[in-house]
Amino acid sequence: MLQQTQVATVIDYYHRFLKAYPDVSSLAAADEQDVLRLWAGLGYYRRARQLHAAAKQIVGSTGSFPSTVAEIEKLPGIGRYTAGAIASFAFELPAPIVEANTQRLFSRLIRLEIDPRSRDGQLQLWSFAQSLVDHSQHSPARINQAVMEIGSQVCTPRNPNCPNCPLSQHCPTFADGLQASIPMVAPKKVITELTHIAFLIRDGTQLLMVRNTADQWWTGLWDLPRINVTHLAAFQKKKETSHSLSPVDLAWLATQLTDQYGIECTVVEHHHTFKHAVTRYRITLHTYTANIHSRPKRHPNIEWHRLAPALELPLTAPAKKILSRL
Repeated sequence: MLQQTQVATVIDYYHRFLKAYPDVSSLAAADEQDVLRLWAGLGYYRRARQLHAAAKQIVGSTGSFPSTVAEIEKLPGIGRYTAGAIASFAFELPAPIVEANTQRLFSRLIRLEIDPRSRDGQLQLWSFAQSLVDHSQHSPARINQAVMEIGSQVCTPRNPNCPNCPLSQHCPTFADGLQASIPMVAPKKVITELTHIAFLIRDGTQLLMVRNTADQWWTGLWDLPRINVTHLAAFQKKKETSHSLSPVDLAWLATQLTDQYGIECTVVEHHHTFKHAVTRYRITLHTYTANIHSRPKRHPNIEWHRLAPALELPLTAPAKKILSRL
């Protein structure tokens, strides 16, 4: 849960998750939809699916968590850093860790003047990290915890607290005053602007919900029917909202709903608009209501729900925001 996510955000999720799944067997036996529902809001949902898959793999083999770095890395979702953290903290093995904070600290301690994310940069950083756990008189767990804390609390990206750093006397970057340029800063991500429409389609008191498939964002989570309209002329003016779609545009939206979801309906009116982000995309999401003419045929990824039960589904963050507003 802590991968790409801050501790303060994780804590409540962590306790709820462990209450539901106190051991590997209970997690392995869980339904994926229940796992995703408990994870909903944390983002990076592949982590939840891989955690679930890892539990199944453990229960299906020895029933015990592997205790070597090589075996730990064979579990779904576990790379070199996570394997090193588990091996050193849980089993006191001399396994190094290189993550965001230690990468910055190590780059400064070896005065790494190339991109730390490059192949050569990673080789140098992992080699240095391995030397720390191999040659220290302290336990690997203690060394790894210490360098993570120094990287997080002292050797910060901007204005590192070098005068109070216990390693400053060993740091050539500090000696040469190069803290601002080491490590080399990653280029800024290029943000792509998109415009989507989500549809509130009701049949009486029930609302149409769609489960995202493996080729979509938020795989396995439930969303409202959604269409990418970035190319539509009516949305090219970068307006926060668009209340004046032509009858032709509204009819086009209706045909898209039919093509993508098998839904026969009439798009009626704009409901509200907000923005959200997914990886390198910033999305303006317009919500429109639509009147349905006939329900689509049964489909495993399309369901009708009353509003309260719909809020209990493992929802995408935008869907949860829209339904909570309703």
